[in-house]
Amino acid sequence: MIDISKVYVAFTLGKQEEVVLKNVHLHIGQGDSVAVVGRSGSGKSTLLNVMAGFIEPCKGSVHFLGNELKKEKQWTAFRQENAGFIFQHYELISSLTAYENIELPLKIRGMDRKERHEKVERLLNELDIAHIQTHKPTEMSGGQKQRVSIARAIIHEPDILFADEPTGSLDSETEQQILALLKELRHAKNMALVMITHSDRVASACDRIVRMNDGVLTQERRSHYEAT
Repeated sequence: MIDISKVYVAFTLGKQEEVVLKNVHLHIGQGDSVAVVGRSGSGKSTLLNVMAGFIEPCKGSVHFLGNELKKEKQWTAFRQENAGFIFQHYELISSLTAYENIELPLKIRGMDRKERHEKVERLLNELDIAHIQTHKPTEMSGGQKQRVSIARAIIHEPDILFADEPTGSLDSETEQQILALLKELRHAKNMALVMITHSDRVASACDRIVRMNDGVLTQERRSHYEAT
């Protein structure tokens, strides 16, 4: 579904050029789950930003469903229609309730109120957060915030979900609950998942694990994780 080919990214810092990604190749198929693991500064977040079109590679290409994405208009359409995003710190709008945060992407798309309501209500129940739908972020636990964030990310039924350290702010028990939820949703909705993490334990929730080291994908292996 997504093909990264010969991607090279460098940033200029003063008179120095810092190479962040070096000749990176990666294929993400429909329904795949891939964890990109590496220490801070290894280039894993830059890779995610390249895949999502927030950073343009200096060299190389990114294809979605066989079509190379180059122009900003193409990338904007891809993010709006085909991609969902989950962040470590949730990025919920503090003035909106859980319901309103989840509903927002549909309002931006101009969906009518009745259809929006049906979709939001269904996800609130699926993710077991209907009881907090009138709560604002300051009234939620970390796990509840992340469930709301996940609901917002998948409300438009994307083909691929990008998750940047999605459990980094959670305790170990809540972490396992969120990882199990992501696995369940991915299978139920046939979404691909690309997860950035520094944790091998979290990475094992994905079917494939690739390791980023100094801008290079150094190895890939299969995971045999079973979420509980």
